[in-house]
Amino acid sequence: MTLKLYGGARSRASMPRWYLEEKGIAYDWIQLDMEAGEHKRENFCAINPFAKVPALVDETLRAPGGKPLQLFESGAILLHLADHHANEFTGTAAEVAAQRALANQWILFANATLAVALFVPSQPGAGIPAADGGARWAAGRRPLPAGRALGRSSLECCRLRRKCLPGLSADLLPPDRPNSLPQRAGHDRRHPGPAGLPTRHGQGLNSAQGAAAASSSFDWRGQQLQLLGAKAAWDPQRRTLLVADLHLGKAETFQAHGIPLPSDGDGATLNGLLELAHQLEPQQVVVLGDLIHSRLGLTGELRAKLAALPELLGCPLRLIGGNHEQGSWIEGLPQEPSQALGPWWLSHIPEPRAGMLNLCGHLHPMAVVGRGADRLRLPCFSYCEASERLAMPAFGRLTGGHPCSQRDRIWLVADGAVVEWTQAPPSSNRAA
Repeated sequence: MTLKLYGGARSRASMPRWYLEEKGIAYDWIQLDMEAGEHKRENFCAINPFAKVPALVDETLRAPGGKPLQLFESGAILLHLADHHANEFTGTAAEVAAQRALANQWILFANATLAVALFVPSQPGAGIPAADGGARWAAGRRPLPAGRALGRSSLECCRLRRKCLPGLSADLLPPDRPNSLPQRAGHDRRHPGPAGLPTRHGQGLNSAQGAAAASSSFDWRGQQLQLLGAKAAWDPQRRTLLVADLHLGKAETFQAHGIPLPSDGDGATLNGLLELAHQLEPQQVVVLGDLIHSRLGLTGELRAKLAALPELLGCPLRLIGGNHEQGSWIEGLPQEPSQALGPWWLSHIPEPRAGMLNLCGHLHPMAVVGRGADRLRLPCFSYCEASERLAMPAFGRLTGGHPCSQRDRIWLVADGAVVEWTQAPPSSNRAA
């Protein structure tokens, strides 16, 4: 093959790769294992001394010295492909100049704005306008010129990925999002939080009890666990992301019983999980049971999503069997029994284990904050000291909850933030 494109999963190499696919230009895709440091090895640094992807080797042209042409920087690669392999610029000198100026515009946009929104985990959707412009660009369904193929809004890019280029690998672009993620009040992108998590400034639900943040550190016998405002837990030492009770396919289960419950195809729940994985880059994701709601909701579409999930997460996906999975079979995802992970005992239903902290799901813990008409029911992490058990909040967006014991130590979760909360003592009967 005369063209060799070097890149990594979910990297800026996706831009020239997408262009090559749209234009039907033959090339070899060489994916480097970034986590293993393949981009820092001597053979690749001979192509790009800055050890960054993408890089292109074009054997049809010779650089000074007689070696094949080697390029880095996605914008330079795109312009080279447009000039020498796609015949983008044709016509009079004036027409070529105008075409090239427009291509430069879109390539700079792709690198300065679009790439940040797509590939920088802390800034999803940053600087991207509404998607209607992207829809107008795509309306003609004609081949797009250099750079403009990359100039659609991030939303339209993700929507069109499978429609226009179904043969592309799922790592070419980030997962589909129904909308750009909102900017949270008080969110400051300039100050990264602990363990790669963004910091949230501003008042919590009750500033006297502690500031709300994107995560809270839980210490158990010297072992650290990060409780996340995304209703997940992060073990930094073992680089393991833990979630529980997604209940995928719940709306479809209700529909099968004649209840007209609307469904987003579990997009909100799955995209939330993918955002966490892209941010934290875990070595594994462990679901503490009830990944699905029932066999009735395990549609062909959901099976396809589950099959693609490990690749989209960028790491293995493991499932501790829950009560809702009983009698179901998910290809490539066996239901594992309760088991140890370092000092943690992982289970779905609470299973106290001597000398270990039981991390479990199933309970869907909720806490009631406030009184009377001002009461709020909020999901929470619930720690029972007597049984050494930490119950995880339900990760699924379409899930309910059950009040936890007032003797438990709890961390409330609301609006992507988590804050430790002191519960009111149990009320006593009034004297007669």
